[in-house]
Amino acid sequence: MDQVLEISQLTRHDLVIVITIWRYFRDNLEVARAARVIGATCIALTDSLVSPVANLADFVFIATTEGAAHSRSLAGIVSLIDFLSTAVAAQRIEESMKALQQVDNIYRQNNLLLSD
Repeated sequence: MDQVLEISQLTRHDLVIVITIWRYFRDNLEVARAARVIGATCIALTDSLVSPVANLADFVFIATTEGAAHSRSLAGIVSLIDFLSTAVAAQRIEESMKALQQVDNIYRQNNLLLSD
């Protein structure tokens, strides 16, 4: 239900980032479809070009999920997210610092940190 409410607020000026790997969830695909219908820009972070969301997104970033001994790894997708968020923060330094300060203030106000 929360996702439906979020989608209802989308405009063509918004950016939607859909992260979907391994087993693809219907909800993620619906968000990408809604973004396309509304005209919002959609970025997909996924593990394959044949991911269902890849053909709906305006921009697709592929991250490997291959791990040691036939296991799956989140290292590639986490690194991609870190890279993209760092690139955005570097372009918007003042806004990024303000946002980090707001998060820190919320932590402190709600006594969420073990120590200051």
